Amino acid sequence: MFMLAAGLISPFANAAKSDSEKTLAAFEAFTSAPSKITQQALMQYFSQQATHPITERTPEFEQMVLEGHPLALEVAFECMGYTDGAESLHLRWLIGQSIMSNPEGFLKAVTKYRHTIQRLGALVGYLGPDYVDNLSASILGLEERYMALRDIDSPEYSEARDEVLLALSKRIYQRREQMQEISSDSELRHD
Repeated sequence: MFMLAAGLISPFANAAKSDSEKTLAAFEAFTSAPSKITQQALMQYFSQQATHPITERTPEFEQMVLEGHPLALEVAFECMGYTDGAESLHLRWLIGQSIMSNPEGFLKAVTKYRHTIQRLGALVGYLGPDYVDNLSASILGLEERYMALRDIDSPEYSEARDEVLLALSKRIYQRREQMQEISSDSELRHD
């Protein structure tokens, strides 16, 4: 057992709690007092679980990631290793959205966790289910992310920035190609 921080109760304190309740308690302890201590305690909790029910995040945690809170971004990147496909997709969306609120913080997290990111394009290019069948909105969303990152000139994040910009450029190009194909197919059908 460990204490999440002085005055906070460990999620393991009540053995009768379900895994879901323990997970929520761990996230609540982190979001109520975000610090390196509560972040490490949360990640230690996940590393000790046989299964990793990351689906039990709190709305406060998700909001912190969306706002680009540095510690929450780190937790989100670390949680990617404990998730299944659907959860991983949701975390990718949360992390990607943080580009708009804290582009430099996003690049800092990418720099730190680059070794764990298998598909950078999938991370930065996923805009959520509302964009899947809407190519023009998808292109605009990707361009907005590109513009938010383009002017970050911090030398320590320049390599990450360039990699992310390249990944976004490729996604934008792919979407434009798809639009052209659809347009060409549509023209052929009308002829």
